Amino acid sequence: MIVLARAGEPYVSVYDSTNADLDSGELKDAALGVSRLLKTGAVFTSLYDSDSYEFIVFNNGRQVDLLMSDIESYSGPLKRLASRSRATQWARIFGSSLTTQQIDEAAAPQTAFADDTVSRLAALIGLPGDRAQHHYVDFADERGSVTVLYFAKKDVPDQVPAGQISLRNYFDADNSRKLLVYPAAWPMPVGREELLTWALLSEGRRFQRRRGNDRGDRSAGAGFFQRCHQRGQIS
Repeated sequence: MIVLARAGEPYVSVYDSTNADLDSGELKDAALGVSRLLKTGAVFTSLYDSDSYEFIVFNNGRQVDLLMSDIESYSGPLKRLASRSRATQWARIFGSSLTTQQIDEAAAPQTAFADDTVSRLAALIGLPGDRAQHHYVDFADERGSVTVLYFAKKDVPDQVPAGQISLRNYFDADNSRKLLVYPAAWPMPVGREELLTWALLSEGRRFQRRRGNDRGDRSAGAGFFQRCHQRGQIS
């Protein structure tokens, strides 16, 4: 994890290597937690191959607002403010005078690239526009303003009771990336159908091989997915 704090800039940004390509929800949870602990505003931004974006606002431990590509088709749990309320809430959270027209114009797609929309929204709240464009690997050579933190998960002993079997998802970065965001929806244009493969791993001594193409240690299915790239960031 990289923590970016540049002199003279009002935001501290967090870039996580695990969620650099696609956020599993951990960065959103982190933004929520930071806003609660510090009693301040936080912004989560993401870009998917420059085609679509998310701009999520948190404040005081609450998710407050959401702007994103194709917002009208969104039916998830994240809150979205009305235009008039958005200007009032953003001005209070970010300490700047904003109007409904300014935000609407910044959020309106003006080019084919979602990067431009995110940069305009970031500029409204005083967030340097380049921060939303950066990827975790972009800071390999930066010194002074970057702090690198390393975290490791503790080993968990086998939890499968004797004489039983357990099935769990098998994650493969190339072929089952949808599991990174499950149970959230995989980001893809409405109406497009593409192939998704996934796998299950079995654990426990009672598992027996089956006839057919089963290998005895995993099974596979098919669904829909879209290969894409996301830059995940909290500011």
